[in-house]
Amino acid sequence: MQQELTNATPDTLAEILSKHERMRTSQQLQAMKVMEEGAQSVLDYYSADMDKVMDTDFIRLVEQMSIGLKEQPTLGQCDTILADPCYSVDVTPTGEVLAGGNEEFTVCDSEGSLVKTVSVSDGSIISIQWYKDCIYTLCCEQGKGSKREVIVYDGSSYDELRRWSVPNYVQITQLAVTNDKVYVADPKHHQLCVYSLTGEPADPIYHAAFRTPDYLAISHPEGIIVSDWGADKVHSLRNDGTIRWTSSKVADPGGVCCDASNDVWIWSDSSRALFLLSHQSGDVKGKITHPKFSDSKDDDGVEDDGDGDEDGDDDDNDDNVVYDKSILNICINENTLWVAKTDDGLLRFDIQ
Repeated sequence: MQQELTNATPDTLAEILSKHERMRTSQQLQAMKVMEEGAQSVLDYYSADMDKVMDTDFIRLVEQMSIGLKEQPTLGQCDTILADPCYSVDVTPTGEVLAGGNEEFTVCDSEGSLVKTVSVSDGSIISIQWYKDCIYTLCCEQGKGSKREVIVYDGSSYDELRRWSVPNYVQITQLAVTNDKVYVADPKHHQLCVYSLTGEPADPIYHAAFRTPDYLAISHPEGIIVSDWGADKVHSLRNDGTIRWTSSKVADPGGVCCDASNDVWIWSDSSRALFLLSHQSGDVKGKITHPKFSDSKDDDGVEDDGDGDEDGDDDDNDDNVVYDKSILNICINENTLWVAKTDDGLLRFDIQ
């Protein structure tokens, strides 16, 4: 719409406003009504003399409306790329898509066509990320097991380069690789484990505010977004591990990523929607819905006690193991949102 407003004339401005008015939420409509009244007064002024169409007053009005009516992203067409359960997704610098699943991870081209499937006999790839020509994965043994390993693959040959063990945990968790470090969610101990790129352990990141820091995403410069669903909080960490801001605006936060402007997109399982948070403050900038989100299957109803197990005890043995968020991971590449879902697989949404 910004481009349309920039090219608007007094004859076309009212039509442009009318078209986009139908696409707005009630709050946005109220703001548009005020601006439309101002636009109409300018239209009335120019109606008697069209030679003044380039008058600076009209240009100023159009510029102000272009800023004031900057649109919130919306999601358009949704395509199912992989039908099997998918737990994590990332995009390489060349546009290839990496998707973690049961006993394998998949490589697709930017259009979603299959390029390669890499078998992983050790378990499920519950988190995957490209970093410096390598593919870093977090692998959890399947079934009721809780053993986890970081496994690193060559980004060209897909050969395994190295692996190391990390603390056990039975539910879905994620890693984030940035600042030449590997950060692994350790909700059992309310912290993030930290390793070098070759697996040497460093001091973990612990904050009293952490409860179940499961879901991670990188943010720039070299920071981390932590989605703590057990505490209904989202944390932005600096590259030294200190907290930049904490947001309590998203209930039951799950999969998270940052867009090109570094704003935070985060899934709310209870709201069945994505929330857009400011990268500077964590304030909510918008709420993004889609009919596909309402199709998400609910959990099995077992009440969670906050320790990450759904059986209510304090160990890693869970008789009711479920992957507790239908949208576990998201990734944005240009005008595409990639979504990893347990029930629907890998989905691709057009961002409008």
